[in-house]
Amino acid sequence: MVDPRYAEVWISSIILLISGKELILLTSDYLFKVFLFLQFIN
Repeated sequence: MVDPRYAEVWISSIILLISGKELILLTSDYLFKVFLFLQFIN
């Protein structure tokens, strides 16, 4: 039998990992657009 508190921590850490990946993807996408914009200005 798995401890319910342990399962809760595990689930929340998975959610954090997934949202962290999404955040990294959004940030890199934003930085890439800024980079293209700066190249366009120069």
